[in-house]
Amino acid sequence: MLGSTYARQLEDAVVMYKEFLGEVVVWLIPVVVLVGLALLVVNTA
Repeated sequence: MLGSTYARQLEDAVVMYKEFLGEVVVWLIPVVVLVGLALLVVNTA
């Protein structure tokens, strides 16, 4: 019984981690694009 609850907690943690990772990727893409554009503008000016 104890093992199954631990496995369940581990499973929930993995699901939460995957959701968090998805959020990080979604937020990181526009940040990287904006930083890249800023560097491009600064370097060409």
